[in-house]
Amino acid sequence: AIVCKVRPMYFFGDWFYGKNDNNYRFQVPFFERQILSAHPDDHNTFLGYFPHNLLSNDDPPSSERGRVGLLYGKKPEYFQGHSELITALLAQGFELHTTCKDTEENECPFPPEIIRHHNVKPDEFAQLMKQFAFMLGFKKPEGSPSPLVGLSYGVTFLNPLRKTNGVDTQHKTLSRLGFPYTYVIDLNNVTQVVQAAEWASKYRFTSYVPPQYRVKSLVNRMCTVIEDDALCLCPNPAFGSETNVTSNTFCK
Repeated sequence: AIVCKVRPMYFFGDWFYGKNDNNYRFQVPFFERQILSAHPDDHNTFLGYFPHNLLSNDDPPSSERGRVGLLYGKKPEYFQGHSELITALLAQGFELHTTCKDTEENECPFPPEIIRHHNVKPDEFAQLMKQFAFMLGFKKPEGSPSPLVGLSYGVTFLNPLRKTNGVDTQHKTLSRLGFPYTYVIDLNNVTQVVQAAEWASKYRFTSYVPPQYRVKSLVNRMCTVIEDDALCLCPNPAFGSETNVTSNTFCK
């Protein structure tokens, strides 16, 4: 059946059949390995992605930056409860920017010193990245591409813990990088976050993209996916076919 050759792409990964009754993407009985994800996970096939600026021939941005940072996130609720932290960064002389958007329910909870950017298009966002020394996460959105894009422009990601177990962060994959590209921080520890912002401004780099998120790596994985027909040998009545395969080691 042709369905066994389909490879749906689901950015957030960890897909399994019936995961969410209210989302059409989870109702088709694909094998977990058929789903291509942006990051390595326990269920799906890692395809990945890469920052588009890697395809350009532009000179890399200068590593020299001012004490400038981005408060990362577009929804007002991400920043609620963090006024003390934001005030402390301003008090230390950091210039802070945001792309947060007011909604009918909530306004972005920022003092007037914060520089706000509205309806920023991708090219404008890329130019902004060249100004920032760091990008400060506020737990959401999880695993989004912007921190990786930031790294490609020389922007350190301050990666916040999301749970009290000390291992779950906003961007799990990037948390493995460490100094000077990322710092795992606790948003409730104001002193720690300010120190990380200081280090991000002092210890600079021009550009960095982890090997698994570079163009050649993605192309290699894509070729492997295209050439792999193993799942078509797996018994799945939902595909309208049965096979004589007795081992289901790779049929998950």
